[in-house]
Amino acid sequence: MEKRLLTIKELSEYIGYSPTSIRRMIARRQIPFVYSPGGSYRFDVRRIDQWIQEYSMKADMDLK
Repeated sequence: MEKRLLTIKELSEYIGYSPTSIRRMIARRQIPFVYSPGGSYRFDVRRIDQWIQEYSMKADMDLK
């Protein structure tokens, strides 16, 4: 079974951004995240994949 929720460290490895950059994006609400009851951030792989696709499409449109 594929792991669905990633930690900041796992997300960092998945998308190639530093944990510091990810925390900054969380603070600015620039990336979709889940705040767990235990006080940590988690990231749904499917939402992250959608976010990457939307961001890529927006960047493509900005270039035209």
